[in-house]
Amino acid sequence: MYFQNEICEVQGYGEKPKNLQIKPQEIKLAEQLIATLSEDFNPAKYRDTFQERLRALVESKQEGKPFTERRAPRQAQFIDMMDALKKSWRETGRTGKRSRVAGEHAVARNAKRLAS
Repeated sequence: MYFQNEICEVQGYGEKPKNLQIKPQEIKLAEQLIATLSEDFNPAKYRDTFQERLRALVESKQEGKPFTERRAPRQAQFIDMMDALKKSWRETGRTGKRSRVAGEHAVARNAKRLAS
């Protein structure tokens, strides 16, 4: 999202190309998406934290105080779904079925869990 002071005008942006043909179904779908996903804009919900941190840095430097930077929040672990699917495929074999022995072990493990 951009803040008011970051927005600049781009020539030609938003203009419809001359040879563009839009089907009525596409317009209807677009209108449905907009109606479903839109909500009233409330600018009070958003804060420019970059500007706030920058002001705090400048003020602390002017006052001669050392400025300690906050640590960035830790990001969630990323799981590559394609790698996970490939690993699963290798484990089950090319037939898409688990081996009979692996299946029997799984049945035995589940039976033990249910028994306890």
